[in-house]
Amino acid sequence: MRRIWFVLAAFSMLLLSGCGGKTSAVTPSPPPLPAPTEQSAAAWFQQGNDYFTAGDLESARQAYQRALELDPGYVDAMTNLGVVYYQEGNLEQALSWFRKALEIAPDDPITHYLMGAAYLQMGKLDDALAHFEKANSLDPQMPEPYYGLGVVYKLQGQREKAIAAFEKFLEIGPGQDPRAVDEARRELKELRGP
Repeated sequence: MRRIWFVLAAFSMLLLSGCGGKTSAVTPSPPPLPAPTEQSAAAWFQQGNDYFTAGDLESARQAYQRALELDPGYVDAMTNLGVVYYQEGNLEQALSWFRKALEIAPDDPITHYLMGAAYLQMGKLDDALAHFEKANSLDPQMPEPYYGLGVVYKLQGQREKAIAAFEKFLEIGPGQDPRAVDEARRELKELRGP
């Protein structure tokens, strides 16, 4: 099983530039959902991942919800459902699902990272910072929280801390989104100045 999560590159570019909006990909729609009685929670979860990857967020949401109906404690389905809501710009609903996941798995670094990402998009920098730091303390080798920390520190005017966070992100690796490497390099160039 895998969870779908993302790095802040595209979203932080929107936030840092002061723009807003949704991103969407044009992809063919996957086949319709099967009859609900045909699959286990794990199969629904995987189906949700397939739909999400194909860009069909509505079907992904339905599949994750079905997985949760069959297994109400399915943390990965909770976090992925939160990611769907995040992608749609429904940050309050995303946070709700991330909170539910943390009630069951309070030491999950990915969920803390995702909470930080949602709070960052809401402009709640202190909350974002707390969750990025928690994710970082739980898994210091996960690169995404360092990227998030870099964005928060930059927005807070903490230039040196932002530089250190982006440098650590680049040192560890690209994480889930290799495009973030270019964005982190661009941020570092801007922070370091001429």
